[in-house]
Amino acid sequence: MGSSLQKLFLSALLVAHTGLSSASVGTPTPAAESSKPAAVRSSFVTLDIPYEPTYVPTAGGIGLFISKNLFEVQAPPNYALTGKMGATINALYSLGDATEGDAYMDITFDVLLPHCDFCGPFASDLVSTGRDGLLTRTDGGMQFVANESAASGMYSRVLVYNIVVASLPAWSGYIQFQSMTFTAETVALPLAASPVPELPPAALLGLGLFALGIAARAKSRKRLPDSAVSK
Repeated sequence: MGSSLQKLFLSALLVAHTGLSSASVGTPTPAAESSKPAAVRSSFVTLDIPYEPTYVPTAGGIGLFISKNLFEVQAPPNYALTGKMGATINALYSLGDATEGDAYMDITFDVLLPHCDFCGPFASDLVSTGRDGLLTRTDGGMQFVANESAASGMYSRVLVYNIVVASLPAWSGYIQFQSMTFTAETVALPLAASPVPELPPAALLGLGLFALGIAARAKSRKRLPDSAVSK
């Protein structure tokens, strides 16, 4: 009887522990995003790039401003970059002596995936590009918004190589760049699977002692004469 009770108790303990582990294993999702499919759980981060050069045309120049820049983007914690980006550049300008034409500027960019942590643009793969866009002018100011690049990968770090071009209709006036802003799409990374929970040490010790007590009692009953056991 004691041996049967011991086996029954240990079997029940094993089943209970197995059921607890299976119910707790999985990949949880943040509460705010749990109702959305994985493909929708994305957001954009804003990157303000310091950029304030001044273009003043000179008679010996080519009448065109060209500026090339390179910077890197790191994914925020628990997020990955998709390579999808947008860019906006703002400037003030004066036409000077020009009586015809208007000021112009634009920005194009390439999103690159470097081959290593220390690799530059010449050891990278092209992920996406931003070309063309919309130029709007106000009284003494202008803004160019580049078309968003199309991409959908998952990257922890990318490089952005951009080219700014600007021009004035005459050899006078100026263009004062004020800001350059990029928006980078990010997607939430799946959370790591929860570790299998274990019973607290005190509970395990108590259950172990209880099992040992049952085993000891069963042994002592086996040693007694049959007449003692039947009383």
